[in-house]
Amino acid sequence: MNGTSLISSTLLPLPSQPNWQMVSVADVNADNKPDLVWRNQASGQNSVWLMNGMTRLSNTTLPTLSDIDFQLASFADFNGDAKPDIVWRNKSSGENLIWFMNGAKLVSIAALPSQPDLNWQIGSAKDFDQDGKAEILWRNRSSGENVIWKLSLTEVGSEIEPANTDFFAEPLRDEAQTEGKNMIWFIDSNSPATTLADKAQTEGRNMILFIDSILPVNSRADEAQTQTKNMILFLDSQAVSQDSN
Repeated sequence: MNGTSLISSTLLPLPSQPNWQMVSVADVNADNKPDLVWRNQASGQNSVWLMNGMTRLSNTTLPTLSDIDFQLASFADFNGDAKPDIVWRNKSSGENLIWFMNGAKLVSIAALPSQPDLNWQIGSAKDFDQDGKAEILWRNRSSGENVIWKLSLTEVGSEIEPANTDFFAEPLRDEAQTEGKNMIWFIDSNSPATTLADKAQTEGRNMILFIDSILPVNSRADEAQTQTKNMILFLDSQAVSQDSN
């Protein structure tokens, strides 16, 4: 992309069966290039396409999580080892898990406190306070409330307690969300969200993208997108994936 203008699009290979759905983009093998993460909605198998830009280099297998109610919510480094970990949320029970990873290898599993109110959805996980470890951003799709969990990573048995569930619990504006529109919030450490008009925010800041109840971006305007194909949109030199169903 160049601003809001599409520069080019590139088709990727189709997955082997339609049960495979793209669920995340993350640098799984730490080569500073985004990889594509897939989950089989029937079997609970998980896989990664290791990418070099728009070229798929190879496939690698992640551990299977057979309970298909668990949804991959985000990749982020929760323990400060510079390797992305995985946070899962169970869409039926409200259970939450962190998989501590070393590339595609599962090192250990820790349980987060359950959040049985299913209106609460994990929007993202980022290092908001810049301490080297990610926090979890929650959004209530019913009330519009937003909360960040800062994790202490003090394990009690197999559980991890949030150090402060009120961290950055400032309400965010909801006008576009209630109308089903897409929004970008620019977050500079603990600063409140600002408008897109502030161009200074485009440099060196973290972004949270709220997309229609946190669904993947999917431009239906492009005729090619109506076909069951996977595409990568290019944002200057950085690739951002899309899975168009």
